[in-house]
Amino acid sequence: MKLPFSKNSSDTELSSENLGEELADKVALLSDRKLAHWVKDKYDKCKQDRMGIANQWYINLAFYKGDQYVQLIRGTLINTPEIPNRVRLKINKIRPAMRTQISRMTSQKPTATVVPGSSEDEDILAAEAGESVWEHQSETEEYNKRLIDAAFWASNTGVGYIKTEWDKTYFDKDANNGEGATGKIKYTAPTPFHIHVPNLLERDIEDQPFVIHSFTMTMEEVRASFGDMIPPDKKPTVVSTNEIMETRYLNLKGSDSNAMPDSCLVLEAWVKPGATEFLPNGGMVIVVDDIVVYKSTDGIPYSHGQFPFAKIDDVLSGGYYSTSVIEDLIPLQKEYNRNRSQQVEVRNLASKPGYFVQEGAVDISKWRSAAGQVIPVKPGFANPVPMQMPQLSSAHVQELETTNRDFEDISGQHQVSKGATPSGVTAATAISFLQEQDQSFMAPTYTSIEQATQKVAKQTLSLAVQYWDEPRLIKAAGVDQSMSARYLSRSDIKNGTDIRIEGGSALPHSKAARTAMIMDLINRGVIPGDKGLEMLDMPNMRSYYAIIKVDENHANRENIRLRSAPVEEIQMARQEAEMQKQAYLEQMGMDESMAREDPVVAQLFDQLDKPMLPVNDWDNHEVHIFRHQFFMKSQAFEMLDPIVQEEFVKHVQEHKAVQQSQALTEMMMGGTTGGMPEDMGELLQNGGAIEGGNPAGGGNPAEGAQESTGAGNQFSGIEQPAEAPVA
Repeated sequence: MKLPFSKNSSDTELSSENLGEELADKVALLSDRKLAHWVKDKYDKCKQDRMGIANQWYINLAFYKGDQYVQLIRGTLINTPEIPNRVRLKINKIRPAMRTQISRMTSQKPTATVVPGSSEDEDILAAEAGESVWEHQSETEEYNKRLIDAAFWASNTGVGYIKTEWDKTYFDKDANNGEGATGKIKYTAPTPFHIHVPNLLERDIEDQPFVIHSFTMTMEEVRASFGDMIPPDKKPTVVSTNEIMETRYLNLKGSDSNAMPDSCLVLEAWVKPGATEFLPNGGMVIVVDDIVVYKSTDGIPYSHGQFPFAKIDDVLSGGYYSTSVIEDLIPLQKEYNRNRSQQVEVRNLASKPGYFVQEGAVDISKWRSAAGQVIPVKPGFANPVPMQMPQLSSAHVQELETTNRDFEDISGQHQVSKGATPSGVTAATAISFLQEQDQSFMAPTYTSIEQATQKVAKQTLSLAVQYWDEPRLIKAAGVDQSMSARYLSRSDIKNGTDIRIEGGSALPHSKAARTAMIMDLINRGVIPGDKGLEMLDMPNMRSYYAIIKVDENHANRENIRLRSAPVEEIQMARQEAEMQKQAYLEQMGMDESMAREDPVVAQLFDQLDKPMLPVNDWDNHEVHIFRHQFFMKSQAFEMLDPIVQEEFVKHVQEHKAVQQSQALTEMMMGGTTGGMPEDMGELLQNGGAIEGGNPAGGGNPAEGAQESTGAGNQFSGIEQPAEAPVA
């Protein structure tokens, strides 16, 4: 859009072309002014419509913070006046309740799975790539941190948001094979004070006609972001601390009417089609005060066509804005503070009671109520008599216990949720049942978190397809928990954006109950002890896991290297080996079957037929065979090139051959062959080949075992990377 300008007609004669351009600029300027006025008007109306709801948010936040002797007067939250000589004790039971709720909402990361568009190999690979992109983005952009922020606002106000957007100002130096690329997908958690919707009866944010995201920016930030769109003489118009979310909930002093404007109001309006005549197809517009600095008139600029906001609800209210359980806890908190304050007052009076004194018996000005103080009593007057102070009744104590039980029932946080076992309950099954009952109390909230996460994940993949022109470096953990890194672009995931969140995956799990179940399975022999220890996933056992899993990790890394081996290199190596065999056969003047009758020639040919990835003497062959065959049963293996699949088979056969050869060597070194099977004894006598076409090493099995490891093989394989392998 061109900047508005005016030109004095007396300065120069305007051509028809200049007149046309000036007229178009004036029409565009008038249209933008009307659009900016519409956005500002809708913002004011939405803010006014939810004023009562926002006031309740301020009260909730004040009670969470501990300011619990407050009241709302003419829209201002103020402290109630203190009564002289009265105790105003504050025992904040709302904050720990909210901390527990936030922990329950965020203790488990929802499990995401991408559904392939079809059973075609290309779509299955795209689904795998989509899962890797989501895992990488959620980790690097700290999605869990944003989820905690949104959970805080959902717990205190009833509504939380996560915004997914494309940041075109960021430069990704790792993208495009190290050459870099502009832009990234980022997540933020705007407060409910910053998000405005018009229809307060519609619960789903996607069914709103528009959503306005309001925030303030300093003049320096505005000029840096929008440049020439801002006139040079533009001045601040709003007070940043009071315009969006007023500071009264922080210090309870109300707005500072004398504060000077220091910022500009920025309104980011996301509009669905049909919401306004100014954007008939929908779109997005950014308004700084009354200046349109950006607008998209052909629909929402993101290809997914949704608002970039995922909403999290707490206690459903039947309308758009859910409520917080704090609203139900506030009366109990007030009553609890009142009862505890009365207890303190009675205790103070009991420790320093009043006295009945005959008038003129003592000099009141000298009475200090200090310990051991001597007060002279005039002769003829009676000694002072202490007043009998009333004691708190048992009903008062029972009232506190009742209030505590009400807190537990209303918040859904009973003893078992706080780590305490109810009296008389000792069975693990019963404890797990009680925990599940407390968790089911918040089932709608967990479902809302899962739905919000699914929306964020889908929009993440959609933005990647829309904006990733260059390959981006994606680091993620594979199915076998081995780290991999690869470059992915929009074409790799365009058919893998249908991501789903597993239902119930956001529910918190009891580690104690899980540990008890695994230990029971270990004791019953259902699962091996070492696998059970891995399933326990105890942090203080990580060093032990690293020791027992070193062979598995090695085998998993070999799987990654084999599956990513270039087919062309494998073919060239095989062709070269075949050429060497043919040259030897031509020199000897015989065919291969005759040549293999000679043990030396057979051993040479077997060396040429070895897999590209060698087998090492120090490998745990049993573990390697299991991990390789485990991968060979997966769908990922089925989608590999047949040449790569054949390399897997040859590598496993080599492990089996070396394993058998080492077993024979151990038996020979044991000095006995009496218990040896007949076929193995015959094999040693004849110097025959072991399964897979690998020799036992002629008359010396140990020598054959060393040669079978691939030492001296000119095709000994894929280059060993210095760092973690790249899948």
